[in-house]
Amino acid sequence: MFKVNLCLSVVVFIHGSVASVCPVVAATGEETSLTAVVKVHSKNRPVSLSSPWRKQTPRSVSGSGVIIGKGRVLTNAHVIMNTTEIMLQPAGSSKRIPARLKSFATGIDLAILEFDPREGLEDIEPLKLAEELPAVQSTVRVYGYPTGGDAQSVTEGIISRIEHTSYRYGARGLRIQIDAAINPGNSGGPAMVEGRIAGLAFSSRRNANDIGYVIPTVEIQKFLDDVKDGSYGGKPAFNVQYQYLENPVLRRQLNVPDGATGVLCRGVSQLPDSPLKNGDVITHISKYSVDNRGKCRMDNDVNLTLSRLAGEIATDGHVPVTVIRDGTEQQLSVPVETRRKLIDYLAGNSPTYFVYGPLVFSNAKADYLAAIDAGSTSTDARQRQALTVIRTLMQQAGSPLLERRNEYRNADSTEELVVVTRLLTHTSARGYRPIPYFMTVKSVDGQTVTGFAQLVTLLRDAHDEFVEIRFHDSVADIIVLDRQQTLDATESILEDNGIIRQGSRELMKIWELRK
Repeated sequence: MFKVNLCLSVVVFIHGSVASVCPVVAATGEETSLTAVVKVHSKNRPVSLSSPWRKQTPRSVSGSGVIIGKGRVLTNAHVIMNTTEIMLQPAGSSKRIPARLKSFATGIDLAILEFDPREGLEDIEPLKLAEELPAVQSTVRVYGYPTGGDAQSVTEGIISRIEHTSYRYGARGLRIQIDAAINPGNSGGPAMVEGRIAGLAFSSRRNANDIGYVIPTVEIQKFLDDVKDGSYGGKPAFNVQYQYLENPVLRRQLNVPDGATGVLCRGVSQLPDSPLKNGDVITHISKYSVDNRGKCRMDNDVNLTLSRLAGEIATDGHVPVTVIRDGTEQQLSVPVETRRKLIDYLAGNSPTYFVYGPLVFSNAKADYLAAIDAGSTSTDARQRQALTVIRTLMQQAGSPLLERRNEYRNADSTEELVVVTRLLTHTSARGYRPIPYFMTVKSVDGQTVTGFAQLVTLLRDAHDEFVEIRFHDSVADIIVLDRQQTLDATESILEDNGIIRQGSRELMKIWELRK
């Protein structure tokens, strides 16, 4: 059986090439100082998925950032992921100024850092965000600090295209493609068009020349608005099922006027106050017309589905929708919702864990599935074969990690999947097969497990001689432990494996309430 240790590690995605430092030249000919573009130094400690108590050795990561307000720097989330220390280096200086992480959104790859401007950056004029998307073919300059030196660099190119696409961790949004060279270290540097920030450099395409990607200011502004309350909620979802409206007989039956386009609503959101009804013909999302296949054309010829458009333009939890109902046009204000997936990503946080005897429990995370997906297509033949075997075994065993990976969590749901990541070496585990992959816990002593806190409570309150743990996965052994022996042995198991704490702090508070 293959055994693969999966860890999360930070990847610096981008950017910049060596060139002379020069000011941004606005359309009016006025110059804007680039002292607002700083180098970001971060000490990052990636976490281990299979050993969730462990963090790897800190490593230095550098990127770029731009001052957008007093004591505020905008950069990429991946530059400061799992950080233990952040320092800012002003342009043309060797000085380093401490900063702290204020807010971040790993999916859209944005982060806000805060610093004391009295440390040496108080006279810096912040750069301003453009209010609209730049035009395709506009000249763009990317500023930052690519690896290989401390001097600020600039590259120039054009806006090649703008599209709606995938980011990280399941997030989607608008993205600008440019042909200015960007390299590792330029992550978080501003892409300037006519003297204003048109976006933030964040990625480049491997094995391709001069293809770089920029997060546009429309996405940046949504992020900034979202985190005003101190946390990032994410983009809302417009949950509606629809049918194409290309069949002429169907159109005639629905009294759709000649020349009108749209789609037939077949299923509405579970939100009770949604005014949409089955049988409505959706013709517009705000000012944007919907074609007969559910596509909308935004500014700059950006095409996306009506559901994605609604999520992009919704304000105050609603989006304006025009429908034809019983042959009459109506204007509706339709609610949107923000729902988390049942199996979401760590997104920069440490995994929650609890050790009970030889068993290591953790919360199910999509990072594990992403690692398997990536490894299944790896250029390393050995790794590819091992992870392909694991994925096949998970499919055959009916693993909930695969079967429920696309489920969303209802607003009032507290359900949480708990997995066993490892079976530590100990006499109490003798005879049980090794854990080939993260197996999902089904029950403890016959009681169904619905959350991590509940699982710890069940283990804490167990009083019988044996503790029996069953899994959803059909290939998993039933684990039966001697309860008292397990309690007595846990401390030595922790010591043998270099585990300082038996579980995450919030779970230990529950465990320590035992009588």
